[in-house]
Amino acid sequence: MARIKLSTPDSIVFQDTSCAADKPDVAGELVVQLGDWDTTSGPQSGIVFDVTGLSAPLLSAYDVRKLAKWLSNSADVLEGKTDKRQKKKRRRLEEEDDEFDGWAQ
Repeated sequence: MARIKLSTPDSIVFQDTSCAADKPDVAGELVVQLGDWDTTSGPQSGIVFDVTGLSAPLLSAYDVRKLAKWLSNSADVLEGKTDKRQKKKRRRLEEEDDEFDGWAQ
């Protein structure tokens, strides 16, 4: 199985726990990074997956959900979307209250 070694907005790293304690230098890692990459067709924004080490980490259901959430958030960043909490629609009554706020005195 794997454990999350690092989780930041720009990258998430899963490390194979089966040999991490015995041989940490050869333990397998799955590194997923968000960023700008130089490609043959010019700079591109995107996500890259990189697997290193002798054995690829096996992700548990919990880890897969963490990765899915991280990927969803990263896709929002790539599309320029803001935080969901900031996009909360205001109710019509709240907007009307703002219009009449100065009259309440």
